[in-house]
Amino acid sequence: MKQKKWLIIISFVLASILSFILGYQLKSFLYTDTCLDMGGGINPEGYGICVVTETGSP
Repeated sequence: MKQKKWLIIISFVLASILSFILGYQLKSFLYTDTCLDMGGGINPEGYGICVVTETGSP
């Protein structure tokens, strides 16, 4: 019985870690996709964030 309890606990911990990693990867993909859709670049000139250049239109 104790072995089954430990198996459930380990499975829950591994599932939590896996869901966190996959969620973080999804967030990263969506952020990059949104940045490129707005006309920004990925790390232009060494910036670690999405940078959207301003156009000269008023």
